[in-house]
Amino acid sequence: MQLLLIDPANLQPVSLEEFKRQVRVETSDEDAFLKLTLQAAINKADGRYGALGRALLTSQWEFRLRSFWNGYLQLPLAAPLQQVDSIKYLDGDGTERTVNAAAYVTDTASQPGRVSLAPDYSWPTDLYGTDDSVRIRYTAGWAEVEDIPAEIRQGILLLAADMYRNREATSERNLSEIPMGVRALWGSFKVHRLKAEG
Repeated sequence: MQLLLIDPANLQPVSLEEFKRQVRVETSDEDAFLKLTLQAAINKADGRYGALGRALLTSQWEFRLRSFWNGYLQLPLAAPLQQVDSIKYLDGDGTERTVNAAAYVTDTASQPGRVSLAPDYSWPTDLYGTDDSVRIRYTAGWAEVEDIPAEIRQGILLLAADMYRNREATSERNLSEIPMGVRALWGSFKVHRLKAEG
């Protein structure tokens, strides 16, 4: 299985101005450091390596698999899932083919979103046999910053502020850990590991 970021989000869940208000900085003297700190905090929450297991804002991803599946397949980071853009596969000759959109059902209500075979259809069986033979391209994340739950955004601000105030490598506590207040805010928004059923 492979997960590729095709088109990253063009928005940030928290702005530099919001972060500066959080840490009560009024000058631009430290803007470069503040941007770096804020991005590190966002990365701790968002995307492939984020603690939440979800894409926060509109971004396009491609999930690659060796073969088609039975039942439903949860899509990584697709909480929320906006849409499945396409399902393609490499046939036995290595030629890329597109699955008819009527052949699958997209569930955007589940967290994470998922896709399954539609009734009366079957998946292609003549596959190339490589780990990337099936390619599901989809759009995930909230459309607008305001759609992101306040707890997630506040957690990013708290984490960034903690990083800003504790910028040295040595400290009485492990700075790689997410502070308890942030964990409490994010706890109910964590998406658990992927599964397929059927």
